[in-house]
Amino acid sequence: MLRNSVAVVRRSLSAARFPPSFNNLCYGRRQNADDMQIGVAATDDELTETICRLISRSRNPADLESALDSAVTARRRRRLSPALVLQVLKKLNVSGTAALLFFRWAERRSDFESTAVIYDALIESLCKIKQFKTVWILVDEMKSRGLLSRTTFALICRRLARARRAKETLEAFRKMKKTYGFTPQLQDYNSLLDSFAKSQQVGIAQALFDELKNRKKFTPDVKTYTILLEGWGRESNLLRLDEVRFEMRGDGLEPDVVSYGILIHVHCRAGKHDEAIRLYHEMEGKNLKPTPHIYCTLINALGSGKRLSEAIEFFELSKNGPFPIEAPTYNSVVGAYCWSNRMDDAFRIVEEMRNRGLGPNSRTYDVLLHHHSKLRRIDEAFVLFLRMGDEGSGCKPTLSTYTIMVRMFCNEGRMDMARFIWDGMKARGVLPGVHVFSAMIDGLCCNGGRVDECEEVSH
Repeated sequence: MLRNSVAVVRRSLSAARFPPSFNNLCYGRRQNADDMQIGVAATDDELTETICRLISRSRNPADLESALDSAVTARRRRRLSPALVLQVLKKLNVSGTAALLFFRWAERRSDFESTAVIYDALIESLCKIKQFKTVWILVDEMKSRGLLSRTTFALICRRLARARRAKETLEAFRKMKKTYGFTPQLQDYNSLLDSFAKSQQVGIAQALFDELKNRKKFTPDVKTYTILLEGWGRESNLLRLDEVRFEMRGDGLEPDVVSYGILIHVHCRAGKHDEAIRLYHEMEGKNLKPTPHIYCTLINALGSGKRLSEAIEFFELSKNGPFPIEAPTYNSVVGAYCWSNRMDDAFRIVEEMRNRGLGPNSRTYDVLLHHHSKLRRIDEAFVLFLRMGDEGSGCKPTLSTYTIMVRMFCNEGRMDMARFIWDGMKARGVLPGVHVFSAMIDGLCCNGGRVDECEEVSH
């Protein structure tokens, strides 16, 4: 068992020195992009990678078109399939200009015919870089080809709302009917409200809802009110949350299981655990079956609130519920035991997960590593980290994992080990996020002012 291996290695671990070859053993060899020759792709995935690499390296559009033609010809394709084009566009979804360039190349080929899904993928890419003028040109193209649908407008409104362009969002929604002939239905209004609510503009969503309802433009349903509940919940505004619930019931509508899940989550996050439990029992009294997500929410909240026995009660209830128990539920229980420093029980749950074929996964290890780090069990944490590779493909270290480990070693002044983890992360092709980068720089500066290494890491 995992915990039995700790004692075997902990005495020698602190003094261990790791040769360069150990990086390959623990992290695997970093793939060199030049190892993959253009034109010998055996699968769509490989051809997608080849195309994306060609686009990223290109400096001349004319040369790029020739290179793309050669790559597809070498694959001996009879036609350029929509599935392949969509796959490439999804890979380029944060590079709208490159996505548009590739799309126009595909369009010029006689063996390709675009679809609504492909256009929507391209529009999403362009929205991300705020190329909204180009987006409307594509919308006109879609209309002329009979590919335009409400889905496209929902996508554009969502992206405009995320860009905090409320006026343009409303104008895009009006265009749906005024310019393109789609009369808004309830699902369209709900989508518009959801776009504002999920982009931290629930106040706009609420004002719009009030206006539409007062002008009798639509009749809200449970989903409409659930969108507002979630929006005010994100703002942790319990007063407005209660007001929406009151109005919802005034319209003769009762919360469904999704609404209850949101209400329970919001109250748990606010530390109002007793109210969350009351809502759970109210939901059950209406013969609504709690979902695994609701159980996770309650177990997480009660566990972190040191109400372990109640957390375990909900875990047992989840086992007897109508839904199959899931890995996130087990991870919540592992965390609950960790919060009470009952590590043996946490590892027992990990073994139960393994026996049920539900894990452990990367999240399980992140929970364990986080709590070992808090307790300054450095050696045990490192053993756990090394054991992740033995668990299978679903248990590889993630950016979150590397962040926990780098921060832990930096806090302990073990910059040799922090650097070892950092180098392993880069070798695995995991790009450092702001938190792990900040932890590494702070650690180097606070432990000897190692400016040269700071510059090396920053590059």
